[in-house]
Order: sequence, then C-alpha cells, then structure tokens
Amino acid sequence: MQIPINKEIRHYQEEIFLGLNLRQMICSGAAIAVAVAVYLGLTSLLGHETAGWVCIVAAAPIAAAGFFTYDCLTFEKFLLVVIDSTVIRNDWRLWKTENKYCKKKKGDKH
Repeated sequence: MQIPINKEIRHYQEEIFLGLNLRQMICSGAAIAVAVAVYLGLTSLLGHETAGWVCIVAAAPIAAAGFFTYDCLTFEKFLLVVIDSTVIRNDWRLWKTENKYCKKKKGDKH
C-alpha cells in the first residue's frame, strides 16, 4: 500500500468527497442550486430546452469559481486584486529611471 505525498507541501489540498476540497464542494453545490432555481423559474416562460441552456450558462461561472486559482489566489481574492488595481487605484503611474552611476559621478565632482 502506497500513500502519495506531494513534492511541494504548499500544493496539498484536503479532499473531502470525490477528490474535491471544501471550497470546490460549496461552489459545486451553489452551482447546482442556481441551475435548479433558474430551470424551474424559466421553464414556463422559455420551454424546457431553452431553460436548460440558460441554467447551464448561469451555473457555469459559479462552478468554475471553485476550481479557479491564479498565482495561488482564489477567485474572490483575484477579483479583489483586479478591482483594486483597475478601479480603486486607477491613477496615472509615473515610472522614473534612476542612473545611480551618473549620480555617483556627479556627486564625486562637487
């Protein structure tokens, strides 16, 4: 009997059910709940087939949010960083280069 061990400890994820961690389970459950609610709410208006497609479109982003990681950021943290950098701190950024060698030479002459 062998127990697989991750080479990098930071990549460890605790598995709860069917290889999913708690975050993925919650997002999957929320996606199923949204899909059922959308399907039941729109079936009388749009019909079965169209409501089925709409519920897939409504549930897919919620389910994907549970599996999304970018530079070790979860979807919520990534969204906060994007909003912070594009909306909150949306300002001109002035980048100046500094030649330390020339500064030192000018300082030595005086």
